[in-house]
Amino acid sequence: MKKMKILTGIFVIIFLMTASFAQAEVKKVGYLNVRRVFDEYKKTQDYDKILEEQYNKYETERSAMVEKIQERQGKLSLLKEDERQKAEEEIQTMINDLQQYDRAQQTDLTKKRDERIRDIMLEIEQRVGEHAKSQGYDLILNSNVLIWQSEAITDISEDIVTILNSNYQEKK
Repeated sequence: MKKMKILTGIFVIIFLMTASFAQAEVKKVGYLNVRRVFDEYKKTQDYDKILEEQYNKYETERSAMVEKIQERQGKLSLLKEDERQKAEEEIQTMINDLQQYDRAQQTDLTKKRDERIRDIMLEIEQRVGEHAKSQGYDLILNSNVLIWQSEAITDISEDIVTILNSNYQEKK
């Protein structure tokens, strides 16, 4: 009996919410291609260059470590038994250090990338909100979820890219 009252209460709340949304009149609707805005934003492009430089530095350092390991391994056959065992232990230590370096660098690069993506997406969201308010939009949709839209719905992607890039250039 209690469950029935709870279910009835939930149904009434959902019905009232749906009815209130149905009564709300949406006059101006736009949509945004978030991927396009993100990719064409100069800040994204600058961050990509920075991350690429950091990745290239990591790759250079990693290659040097791998080269040392390979050089050491190449000399193993020339060593006496007791020296060879010590050299093998050093090589294993070097390999362990390389693996630890790989994990640390990958984690660091991923963390930096994720932070920058989050910052950029928050900025895009803020600019979209400001633009929507200033232009009188009632609703802005993500174009990735649209299956079809009438021509009355405006694509604001270019406007947002222009706003973001001009604000970014002013801050530089």
